[in-house]
Amino acid sequence: GGADDYTIQRSLRFNSSDDSRLDNSMSTGGDRNKFTFSFWVKFASSDYAILSAGTNSSGFFEFKFNGDSKLEIHGENITSTQTVAQFRDPAAWYHVMLVIDKNNSTASDRAIIYVNGERQDLSTTSQANTSNVYWGHSNQPHRIGGRTWGGGNEANYYLAEFHHLDGIAVSNPDGVFGEFSADTGVWNPIEYTGNYGTIGFHLDFSDNSSNAALGYDAAGSNNWTPVNLTHTVDTVYWPSYLYGGSQTYDGTDTTHNFQSPNN
Repeated sequence: GGADDYTIQRSLRFNSSDDSRLDNSMSTGGDRNKFTFSFWVKFASSDYAILSAGTNSSGFFEFKFNGDSKLEIHGENITSTQTVAQFRDPAAWYHVMLVIDKNNSTASDRAIIYVNGERQDLSTTSQANTSNVYWGHSNQPHRIGGRTWGGGNEANYYLAEFHHLDGIAVSNPDGVFGEFSADTGVWNPIEYTGNYGTIGFHLDFSDNSSNAALGYDAAGSNNWTPVNLTHTVDTVYWPSYLYGGSQTYDGTDTTHNFQSPNN
């Protein structure tokens, strides 16, 4: 659907004091040269890992929101770089697209960050080393919401509509993950209809039937394991005069025959 008729239904809240996160041991490896991330995020604070992989400071990949409120990439076989722009509005939802394409013939196109449909200037644009990065490494810890090694850097944000495309480098998010409104010029989400690759996934957090369901892959079976994340169900109380006794809505679709106050 277009920007005017596509609505993101749910987000997931990561609280740094709870060490909340999504983990995956990645039993099957993916393309470690080419992949795309797309997600919507609302930052509650700065200086933490958004996503990471690896076991130590010499074998890792990390995409983080650093202490200067900039998006930063660093890790094994990738030149550390960060956005020139800072993102300091705690009330704003940002759409972020990160692309790694290590074999791209143009060195400056081997690491790309878009925010709200606009390509960001980076502190370092050259990614001359074409060796594999650590994301997608088989049988290694992968995490959304913090760092996989050394502790610390737990995430503090709201996350929604998280896509990972394995072996796919999206050159521009416009028309793929979002589009600008013709009326207002505001960047809005659209439904992604493409492929995901071997270890790609779509986390839409639409299933809140259990804690485990929060990590279900809406595009396939590459599920993630929630840690210190709890599903909730909205509770609605109906006055006793409407139902002949106070009732609590438990999240299921149930039909009730309401009584009028005069019955």
